[in-house]
Amino acid sequence: MHELAITQSVVETIVERTECARVTAVHLVIGKVSGVVPGAVRFCFEIVAAGSPVEGARGYRSRAWAERHADGRPLTTVQHHHAHVASVMAEHGLDGSRPVVGISFDGTGYGTDGAVWGGEVLAADYAGFHRFAHLRYVPLAGGDASVRRPYRMALAHLRAAGVDWDDDLPPVAACPPAELRVLAHQLATGTGCVPTSSMGRLFDAVSALLGIRQIVDFEAQAAIELECRSRNVPLGDRAYMFAVRDGGPNVPLVADPEPVIRAVVADLRAGVTPATAGARFHAAVVALVVALADRARRDLDLHDVALTGGVFQNALLLGVACRALRAAGFSVLRHQRVPPGDGGLALGQLLVAAGRKEMTLCRRHRRPSPVPVRRVQGHDPSVWVRRVGAHLASLPPAQTDGQERSSTLAWVEPTRVVPHLRAALLRYLG
Repeated sequence: MHELAITQSVVETIVERTECARVTAVHLVIGKVSGVVPGAVRFCFEIVAAGSPVEGARGYRSRAWAERHADGRPLTTVQHHHAHVASVMAEHGLDGSRPVVGISFDGTGYGTDGAVWGGEVLAADYAGFHRFAHLRYVPLAGGDASVRRPYRMALAHLRAAGVDWDDDLPPVAACPPAELRVLAHQLATGTGCVPTSSMGRLFDAVSALLGIRQIVDFEAQAAIELECRSRNVPLGDRAYMFAVRDGGPNVPLVADPEPVIRAVVADLRAGVTPATAGARFHAAVVALVVALADRARRDLDLHDVALTGGVFQNALLLGVACRALRAAGFSVLRHQRVPPGDGGLALGQLLVAAGRKEMTLCRRHRRPSPVPVRRVQGHDPSVWVRRVGAHLASLPPAQTDGQERSSTLAWVEPTRVVPHLRAALLRYLG
């Protein structure tokens, strides 16, 4: 992966030019014809900069742009998965007075601990969130290289589960021998790796493990093909199950996919079809969603579950999860007019920023927070919900034809939402 070497050169040049002075921000311009993948550079930067004066420097392009154009105005940052949960809350008109169990599954989102999040269960309202549970971390080796080549994620999950890289496994056969040796070294030493709890990458790994897709040409291709293979397939008499481990007081629960990975390998070697194994995997993820929601209900007395993030564009997963949660007595919030993926993030970010501002004003005026009735006009999240929601409500919901539909076709395109959102904001600010 040449981005790793390039990033190392960039960091070395910065350290040399600044004479080892502390660096707080890095702005790197990457040309369109350079052949360098910006996402891979961002991932590599965290690892390469560790232990140097550049460590901790802000390098995300969106944040750097905001800081350059703030012009003295306060800048609010919002955690990626918190914004996802706030987005679906806003779509359903929640005022944020009571938290929800936000299940946010996607491919990539920067976490507060420096890891790549993506399999998150949050107890969240607009003003903040508590990380209640997450998928067990596995190494993401080489950043975007593992996104483009799902067999790398399959190999990482196999190594984390203690399964040998035998030649009969499809991802082992798909990986060139030289790359396999380098990857083994990376996973053993942590070189060029960042921990990830991504559910999207787990779907990629299972797709590669079942021999469905080893290299992708577009985002989520491996997961989409896994979903398609898994539809209308009987599960048989075998079920996969995640292990949920309690980390102790004030430590998030950890959902470990090791038993699932081992069960997939066993089924593969027993001659079970990829379609059946894929259906069993989907069922295991649904069982995990219900189990974690039930634990949050018992521990935190929360009864509303919000399903969000790009993984929930998987209509098979979404439909079964909604039915299972409702059968378990939960009220389920799901996207219908706002995209569940990153196209809906801006709405959530607005609500979180408004919620934080309200909390600040509440503390300043020595009032309890959240304010049950009277709120500070202009900074009340429920005002944003009403104004934006009125415009979103005019959009038609996704057509389901009696069933959940697949992929992004089931969701309103972001380009249709943006004009309505802009109109709502102009009315609100004007």
